[in-house]
Amino acid sequence: MSASGRSDGPGAKGKVVTLRGGKAGEAGGKKPVDPALVYFPEGLKRHYMDLLLRYKQQLAMETGKRVGWLAIRDRIMAHEDALEVEKQRRLGVDVTVDRPRSDRVKVGDFKQWFLPGNTHLPMDWKFQYIDRFIRGLRAEGLLDEVEREASNAKREYHRECLAIFYHPQNAFQGNEPAGYEAELAGILDGTTFAAYCRPQIDDPSFEREYMLFLFCHTFKGHISPVDVVACVVPPGLVSGALQVGSVQSTALECLRRVDTLSARLIHLYSGFIVLERYGLSSPMRTSAASASLVLSNASGAGAAQSMLTVFFPRHYNPPVFLFPTAAEERDGAIPVSSAITWPAGGADLFRQLGVEVISQSKTYWIEGPRTDPLAGFVQISERGPQYGGLQELRDKFAIGYRPC
Repeated sequence: MSASGRSDGPGAKGKVVTLRGGKAGEAGGKKPVDPALVYFPEGLKRHYMDLLLRYKQQLAMETGKRVGWLAIRDRIMAHEDALEVEKQRRLGVDVTVDRPRSDRVKVGDFKQWFLPGNTHLPMDWKFQYIDRFIRGLRAEGLLDEVEREASNAKREYHRECLAIFYHPQNAFQGNEPAGYEAELAGILDGTTFAAYCRPQIDDPSFEREYMLFLFCHTFKGHISPVDVVACVVPPGLVSGALQVGSVQSTALECLRRVDTLSARLIHLYSGFIVLERYGLSSPMRTSAASASLVLSNASGAGAAQSMLTVFFPRHYNPPVFLFPTAAEERDGAIPVSSAITWPAGGADLFRQLGVEVISQSKTYWIEGPRTDPLAGFVQISERGPQYGGLQELRDKFAIGYRPC
């Protein structure tokens, strides 16, 4: 079946189709395009087309000249055009008079795709060249500012929508103590949380150990954008739980031994933590806050994803609790500044994924005492393992980073 024979539904992921025509080219001038093409979801296409338009505008600003779609098309199809030039030269055509161009993607295609009011998207067998070009720019670091601008615009739009339309059941009362916003910002503003997971399933093809990273971005108006990313733990790595006061975490031990910058990463969710209520009593006898973790499954999932993604619903909105730890945990050799956990009976997905118990404390803060252990994420502080590398990853995901 050809790529054009499938509909670009927003929930499509990882389907493989055969290219309809043309000889395989090369990705970035180095790797050949695989004749089996990953089906590109509509969400990914729209995102990349937005980036391409912003890149064109950026080039015009940098050069001070008008940049047309022919110039962009020629950059994208440079390799295929070179092959066409060589082909015509062998046929005796004078290529200096009229430069031959590949007919796989034409300038008219771009003009049609970017026509104001047009909602038509490229077919997969044409979009593969745009995908290759965007990935090449990203790998060279030439899209960082463009992606940051696009991601920030989208993130702020969704943040404003949440602020307007999301009415929490237990809203902030307006009588919170002075300094509470700074305390919450210390938990949610540009921070990273980690959880160790070991799902109890029988399928041998599933990665049996991994870490979940929760990257928090700019905290504003009781809302913090987040990304949830899985990091596969190398097979054979045996890690035990590190004890930090009353908190224990195998994720901290894994971070001492796994190079996250070169590890396999799988982007699972983007979304927001929306704070609901402040001043609850936490297991550490510190002031906690309740929140909703509003998550949406990334629309750009492809064949590079693993079985991990089959567990994740497209939208997930569990209640969570955030609290700073006590002095014992903050002052440890490997400090843990705060934690994100969930109430009893909540976050079934995270329990199914085997998120580790981080505390056996019996003092709980909900409507009454609880006896179940505390599972969730621990915050990686400045003195924690791989803090710098995790900050780098967090910043990359803040601009829409997806490993190529």
